[in-house]
Amino acid sequence: MATLLAGDIGGTKTLLSLHSAGGSHPELLVQERYASADWEDLAPMVNHFLKEGAGRDHPRPEAACLAVAGPVQGGRAKLTNLPWQLDGAALAQACGLARLELVNDFAVLIYGLPHLQPPQLAQVRCGEALGSAPLLVLGAGTGLGVALGIPTAAGLQAVASEAAHGEFAARNEDEWELRSWLRQDLGLERLSIERVVSGTGLGHVARWLLARRPSGGDHPLAGEAQRWEAAG
Repeated sequence: MATLLAGDIGGTKTLLSLHSAGGSHPELLVQERYASADWEDLAPMVNHFLKEGAGRDHPRPEAACLAVAGPVQGGRAKLTNLPWQLDGAALAQACGLARLELVNDFAVLIYGLPHLQPPQLAQVRCGEALGSAPLLVLGAGTGLGVALGIPTAAGLQAVASEAAHGEFAARNEDEWELRSWLRQDLGLERLSIERVVSGTGLGHVARWLLARRPSGGDHPLAGEAQRWEAAG
């Protein structure tokens, strides 16, 4: 029975897991979480997982699929929020894997949508779904992930997107003030959506809110915001 390696490679954390390929669905054998920034590259982390970590007590995987937080072209990827340059072929060789594929982390989620079960679904707006309409996956983590799913006769076709790096479009006076303040504070000519709508974006919004206060320094979070800015 074949063993498969799966990975979710993000700017903050990386999840590596082994699965048994038998049956109608892959069965999770073991999973381990790593802090991405603690590793200089992905290959040492994968080798640690397979040789010394949770994966050492299971059969070596025959193939791997690694979802990465960044654009993937020609089997290569540069992570948006990590200084890693990944090459699928070189990574497979370094980790002793016969087959390895790099995929965009949000594009691959599109293919999982048809497999969601009723308890995993929640309606956010009333209405009737159109089966022929495109689907959208959004996720705010360290950055903001975006992908489209286009229905075709062969099933959903995933379209990776870097839409989070589009211009942040202010909709009201407060958002315009936020946009202007962050552009000046960060020294940017343009402000992307990800700078506001993401995990790091929450920190920027908090700093702006504190700066708006007549005496922002007395807020309980003021010191934490200063430490967060210095660390970033």
